[in-house]
Amino acid sequence: MKRVDPGDYLWIIVETRQGQESFFGVQLPTHGHVALAARTKEEAEELMGRLPQAEPGTTRQVEAIHREQLKAEAAQQGWGVRIVDAAGKILGEP
Repeated sequence: MKRVDPGDYLWIIVETRQGQESFFGVQLPTHGHVALAARTKEEAEELMGRLPQAEPGTTRQVEAIHREQLKAEAAQQGWGVRIVDAAGKILGEP
């Protein structure tokens, strides 16, 4: 059995609107449209708490996702990915 490496996973904010899930992302002047990912669940939850309130009927939650899957899914949606800390400071790419 292959061992799971926690370092292979990032924590992202997922929005659900009208039954459709998508990554929470932002438009950054220097990086374009990006999904924000954190290294820990706690950082992602703190970041989510700093965001403006979601639109009515939209929910947000934090989920773990494998780095490679995150990059592939974000690319399909035309997004980049940036790793951020709990305050939203960009730390790098996955």
